[in-house]
Amino acid sequence: MATYAQWAKSLKTPKVSWVCGEDSVLVEATVADIKQRISAQALDSVMLVAGEVPDAEIWAALNQYAMDPAARRFLLVRQAQKIKGWEQFQSWLQQSRQMPSMYVCFVSADADFPYTEQDSKKVLDTPVAQIKGRGAIVRCAGTEAEITAYVQSRLKITSSDLKVLLVRTGYSTARVKDVVGKILALGVQPTEDVIRRLCAENGTEDVVEALFYQRKQEALRIATRLDKTEASKVIGKCAVVLDYMEHLYPAVLSGSPLWEVVARGFVPDYPARLWWGAAKHFDPISREKARTALLVADHGAGVGGEGALEALIGLW
Repeated sequence: MATYAQWAKSLKTPKVSWVCGEDSVLVEATVADIKQRISAQALDSVMLVAGEVPDAEIWAALNQYAMDPAARRFLLVRQAQKIKGWEQFQSWLQQSRQMPSMYVCFVSADADFPYTEQDSKKVLDTPVAQIKGRGAIVRCAGTEAEITAYVQSRLKITSSDLKVLLVRTGYSTARVKDVVGKILALGVQPTEDVIRRLCAENGTEDVVEALFYQRKQEALRIATRLDKTEASKVIGKCAVVLDYMEHLYPAVLSGSPLWEVVARGFVPDYPARLWWGAAKHFDPISREKARTALLVADHGAGVGGEGALEALIGLW
């Protein structure tokens, strides 16, 4: 069992792995690391989504040999928590030495590993318990240690400059990833001055995105690390997006194309693309509830009280 920070220090190339966690950036970073370590060719790298294909198709893919007998084959299974029957996987695991070139990574959308109660103790459920003994299981929670490991695996950065990066991004892995990517693309040193120039916002956009995409735990995690003065920015951005939802929700409900909504001039192209996937959650009743939450939070922020963002997230 490993956190992302522990995984980043590992040199393993696991034959079978399970990756989960609420921090999608670190989940994808882990998957990218696994793929890179396996180094399967394009024709021998397959991705399937559980729930969109029958379980039998996943197990059939798992039992295929690489096109080149000397090369490795990699199967990536997303939404692994939706797989209903694991019997064929357990059989494969017992006989996997017969297919030494086959590697598989299961990615779960759950925040944690699956557990069961045994003798009043919480133990790992099948198949994760079996995978733990044969490969790697990684949970990405987005803690400070994990974000630090993510940055240090990509940049040579001093501890003081790292702290500036974390604070200026609001400890949001999405924003950290964006800044790290810019630093690498520009080929500059990650000094405090460079970091401050690249961090125009302080994590407020990530709180808003997490709220509208129904990821309240992520929103709360980022919000608790923001300065209380950022509350007004979050509230203002939420109000703007709610206005967009009045036009996006009916379009999504009726099946209208995105370009048609943009053509009407009510929602600009970029915001329409950004919030299109969240619009289904915001019918008139949900929008009214959200506006009430904004009013409560705005009052708290206006009188300088602590916890305005926490109140907003709790009422959202």
